[in-house]
Amino acid sequence: MTEHKHILSLLGIDFTILLQCSVKEQNKYVFVSRVVAFNVLLATFGIIYLFHLLFNNLAIAIVVGLMWGLILLNLKRFVFHSVSGKSMTLGVFISILLKLMVFAFFAVITAFPLQLIICNKSVNEFVSEFKESKRKEISEEIDLISKSERFLLNKKISELETDLKQKRDLIDNQKLKLAETTDAILRAEITHTIEVLTAEYEKRQTVSNGLIGDYKAQLTKLDSKKEHELEYYNQIIAVSNFVVQRGEFLFMSKPYFTRIFFLLFVCLFWYPLLFKQRATHRWEYDKIKRKIEFEMIKTEFDAFKENYEKNFAEKFGVKRSYPNKYYLNE
Repeated sequence: MTEHKHILSLLGIDFTILLQCSVKEQNKYVFVSRVVAFNVLLATFGIIYLFHLLFNNLAIAIVVGLMWGLILLNLKRFVFHSVSGKSMTLGVFISILLKLMVFAFFAVITAFPLQLIICNKSVNEFVSEFKESKRKEISEEIDLISKSERFLLNKKISELETDLKQKRDLIDNQKLKLAETTDAILRAEITHTIEVLTAEYEKRQTVSNGLIGDYKAQLTKLDSKKEHELEYYNQIIAVSNFVVQRGEFLFMSKPYFTRIFFLLFVCLFWYPLLFKQRATHRWEYDKIKRKIEFEMIKTEFDAFKENYEKNFAEKFGVKRSYPNKYYLNE
């Protein structure tokens, strides 16, 4: 029995009390302690794997996994010793229900990464296909954006060139009128109009040529920009593990196996709590423990009673017996 001392300490089982119990009783508590240890190990390993998937950092995953395991262990110890085994009232029922819900949450969080490990081959195949479809989707989206930007730039260039052509045509029309007109006054007016239009055209041409040059430079950069964005998103996809999509895949492709697997872990995490609820006030260990606690309280009470009567007699010179009542039923 000594070799089980450390594993029994996980649940805070008093080893000296357990030694006074029968072998059958000892085996029950050893078994439930092993179940708790197994729960904690699975939870720790599962969280390490899950966080390694999320962050691609083993050091962070190990730290978080160990913290998660310690939280679960201390929670199990607290719940194990807080179960009173009282008759099933509404308050007791709600308390047990809340504890079962907490452990069900831990069970689901533990089961999910472990199922990913079990179904690793099919999950990895799905992730590879999902990444490929995601790359294709992003590539098509970037192509569409690039074509849209190219179309807008070409449209702006075309509008500027059309505007310049219209200005040039207007000047040419005025020159034709000038050639056909012999009236000196009309020729002077047309000449003035040509000079004004030419000055305006030259200004517009300078501005438009600058804008057209900028737009053409942007068109040249579009291809390199597209390649840069594709490379950036491909890098993100390459390092992403798509944990949520993995879970969705498991629920969609293996619904019955997933439900049974999660239910198995919920039962595994519930077992110590249900064991303690059934054992309290009924099994040998708990009866011996309560007897020892009663004797300790009785001893302390007797010492207090004797001290009280002695001090009372010294102070008042009258003997007085302390009420011989115990508020703890053995």
